[in-house]
Formats: sequence, structure tokens, C-alpha cells
Amino acid sequence: MCNPVYMAAAMMIGKAVEVSSTNKAATSAQEAAITRQNILNSQTEEEMRDISRKTGMELTAERRKALSQRADAVAYSADTGVAGVVNLRNFGNVLMQSSFTKGTITSLGEADVLKVARGSESDYLETMNTINVAQSKKSSPLSAALQIGTAGVSGYVGAS
Repeated sequence: MCNPVYMAAAMMIGKAVEVSSTNKAATSAQEAAITRQNILNSQTEEEMRDISRKTGMELTAERRKALSQRADAVAYSADTGVAGVVNLRNFGNVLMQSSFTKGTITSLGEADVLKVARGSESDYLETMNTINVAQSKKSSPLSAALQIGTAGVSGYVGAS
């Protein structure tokens, strides 16, 4: 038979290595999840900037279109010699249509931002779940000590 003290020491060392390896693997998984989340956050920020740029360009294009339409209305009024309420109605129509279009562009931009935000929220929750699962695999110092002690006792009893 083996010496019970040597067997207990061997079992304790084996359990300590196992606990340490499990804790290191869980910590690595948590760090990987955090790194992934940081990358996803950067991508989300870039998507938000792209949406903002796109919306801004569409609004600028609409402003130019509205200015062109107002200029056309002024030119038409000057060419025809029409004055008064008709001109005001034409200008009002151009402004109203432009406002509707601007509102639509803004609403679509906000909807795109909301969609990206929901995706980002989902990514965050997935990351937190990964971190929590890895944390649950870790042994606390007290738990590790108890596991190592139990392995030592098992080794001692088994060798006796």
C-alpha cells in the first residue's frame, strides 16, 4: 500500500491544479466576452455615426430640393405675372411638402437608430450571460480550500 500522507498530498495537489485551471479558464472566458463586447460597442458606434451621416445627407438633399422648388415657384410667378394668394399657396405647398419629407427622413433615421440600439442591447445581454456562466464555474477561495481538503481526506482514507 501507498503511504496515506503521500496519497493525500498527491490528491490535494491534483485538486488544486484542477481548481486553478478551471478558474483560469473561466477568467479567460470572461475576458474574451468583454473584449468581444468592446468590439461590438465600437461597431455599434460606427453604425450610429453612419445613420446620422445618411440622415443628414438626406435632409440636406431635401433642403436643396425645397429651395429649388421655391425658386421655380418664384420664377413661375414672375413669368406669369401672377401675384397674391396664389403665390402664397404655392410657397406654402412647397414648405408643407418639404416638412413632411423632412419628418419622414428623420423618423426613418430614428427607426434605424432604434434597431441598432436593440441589437446592441441584445449583444450586451449575451455578453453578461457569458460572463455570469463563466463566473459560476469559478471556485471561491473557501470552496477551493474545501475541495482540496476533501480530496486530501479521500486520498488519505483510500490509501489507508
